[in-house]
Parts: sequence; C-alpha cells; structure tokens
Amino acid sequence: MNFIAAIDDISTGTQTSFGWSYVLIDESLEAEFEEKTRALLKGNALPKFHGKEYKKRFKQSYIDFLKIIKEYAVNSDQS
Repeated sequence: MNFIAAIDDISTGTQTSFGWSYVLIDESLEAEFEEKTRALLKGNALPKFHGKEYKKRFKQSYIDFLKIIKEYAVNSDQS
C-alpha cells in the first residue's frame, strides 16, 4: 500500500507556538482528494489554503477544507 504525505510547519506570527502537522492518505484516494480540494479553491477564487493568508470571508471554505482532510485521514488506516 502506498501513501501520500502532506507535511506543514505550524507557527504563529509571534512564534509562541510551533511544531509540525502531517496527514497520510492512501494513494488510491489522491485524485478524489485533489478534485474536492480544487473545487473548494475554484469556487472561492482562492489560490491555496494557507493560514497566513486567511481572510474571514473565506472562513467556511477553510472549515470545509479541514473537514476534507479529516475525512480522508479517517479513511486511511495509517493516518
């Protein structure tokens, strides 16, 4: 079984918290995951999901993005 890994560093502007986050999803789910996330971006004219560039008007899109990540993490045994 092959996995796709997404890794990102976590920090705040004042560096009061920091660390790493990652998620693994089954490679067989990659195309479906990408399709769902691209649809969210396209529907809101967002170039990407990045906390540093967060705007309140895109709050629901960020929530939906996190829900997609959770859904695929739950469906991938190794995540």
